[in-house]
Amino acid sequence: MSEYGEGIIRRLPGTCELQKPDNPGRRVLDITVGEWLDNHDIDKLFEGIFLQSADGDYLDLHGRDQNCFRQLDESDDDYRLRLGYTCLGHLTLDYLVDVFKLKVYVNISDYDPTSNKLTSDNPYIHGSDGVMIETTTAIKNILKNKFVFGSEIVWLTP
Repeated sequence: MSEYGEGIIRRLPGTCELQKPDNPGRRVLDITVGEWLDNHDIDKLFEGIFLQSADGDYLDLHGRDQNCFRQLDESDDDYRLRLGYTCLGHLTLDYLVDVFKLKVYVNISDYDPTSNKLTSDNPYIHGSDGVMIETTTAIKNILKNKFVFGSEIVWLTP
């Protein structure tokens, strides 16, 4: 008899038919649920329930539920971060910096395109100053296809 199967049966009322050793239902419970629980890492299963502690295949299941699949060679930490932002559904500067690894600069009114110098690496937008985002052309195209940006962004691409 499996350890977990025996534990489940012990918790049943004494009058339950599953308490009888010759009951076929007892055997089914033992060789299905009991064996499965005996052969699986229950702590890992419980950790996998929550996005913050899930890893590996459990993290992939969270992504499948959100229709957001792991990218090639994406680490668990990067994937978990991207899934968290996908759940939020908000486009923020933190999202752009953390997920797409962009460099964001502010205060474009002081930007002189001939100097090749950026004015600030402060990620907070003040008023209608807007932002400058430094990235590759490929990432810029991905973002423009994914999000609608206004005129407050100046794209700095090599």
